[in-house]
Amino acid sequence: MAVTTRLTWKEEKSLQKLLGHASLTLLYKSSVHGYSIENMLQRCTYQGSTITLIYTKNNIFGAFILGHYPKIGEKSESLDSSFCFSLQKKDNTIEIATFPFNRVPEITANRLAFYFCDYTLFCLNTELKQIVIVYPLEDKAFTTPKRFHYLECEVFRVEGIKDDSCYVRRVTRVTQHREHLLAELRAYKPSTCLIPEIRILMLGPVGSGKSTFINSVKSVFQGHVIRQAIAGSDITSITEQYRIYSIKDGKDGISLPFMLCDSPGLEEKEEAGLCIDDISHILKGCIPDRYQLNPQKPITPSHSTFITSPSLKERIHCVAYVLDVNSVNHLPCKMVKKFKRVQKEVLHLGLPALY
Repeated sequence: MAVTTRLTWKEEKSLQKLLGHASLTLLYKSSVHGYSIENMLQRCTYQGSTITLIYTKNNIFGAFILGHYPKIGEKSESLDSSFCFSLQKKDNTIEIATFPFNRVPEITANRLAFYFCDYTLFCLNTELKQIVIVYPLEDKAFTTPKRFHYLECEVFRVEGIKDDSCYVRRVTRVTQHREHLLAELRAYKPSTCLIPEIRILMLGPVGSGKSTFINSVKSVFQGHVIRQAIAGSDITSITEQYRIYSIKDGKDGISLPFMLCDSPGLEEKEEAGLCIDDISHILKGCIPDRYQLNPQKPITPSHSTFITSPSLKERIHCVAYVLDVNSVNHLPCKMVKKFKRVQKEVLHLGLPALY
């Protein structure tokens, strides 16, 4: 009978993403192979880099070790590439907090301990089936009690990563930077109550990835893959409507204070792609959500859906130019001229622009 992990599909994918899209192979499961350190080492020694997962009632804690498991009694003062992490469910998302260690983990007959300088910060006692988390990890989102019983322990071999000392630094720094950016976006508030949500218009050539970027942002905050904005690859624009997308934080979560606005891509020909006249009306907030754009027939004030007196909250507040990094230095002259015309209108309205 095959031994399976307690991880859900989403939890396993989150771990693989944390580790740089590595593959995981289950080596040891305490409820199947025994709870002792000896049982663990019999299956995990000389298996290369590993992650050890400890399941509690409400959380999952883990430790990554770059290279082989240390031997019983082995102790070293040298720097080591290892870190601990926690997986915490929040609404429909999974949040991961990390903290690096800087000494080789130590194994005795009944415990596995990780260090930062001379402090034991993270310790697994297999004899008592306990996990101990001590200061300063409590300040790093590891907010559970210091000592408590665990339900299960699993060890996975991590495959497909670079075996170098910079790997852990990259993983922990990327995770911490990502969480910092997400926290800033969640805490952001417009400077005036007249604008409850900032509207950001995505502009770029056909196929540059505007709609894909919107789907990616929505997926990050919702915790699963979102394909609301129509995206694709073609010589003509896949997007034909002007769309305004709100960004929700988690499943059924509140809307964040910014919206992403999508539109057809720019094309070299004047009669194709997003029309310059329509861009001006979009920037001023005159075009409603779901309006079907026609490059050969730009909207006019006489149209039934034209917003003649848009409020401040209906206008575009920022423009983000989306460009394919592989082709940005090879844009055709006509496309460059069209960008300059767009940028002139953006500057005329006093709007900030991001590239």
